Amino acid sequence: MFCGEQLLVSYLRPGNVGAAHHAWAVLKLLVQRLRQVWPRVKIIVRGECGVLPLA
Repeated sequence: MFCGEQLLVSYLRPGNVGAAHHAWAVLKLLVQRLRQVWPRVKIIVRGECGVLPLA
């Protein structure tokens, strides 16, 4: 996951699982960490080509 050109999270997954595998869990951890540092920041997440399926 990136913010502009800045890498925020890198996640190595097995090749036999879909791109969305663990996406919500990784996103949740990232948002929790961002909220620790910047509690009032506006966070916008854009999913590309179904990478973040609707729960």
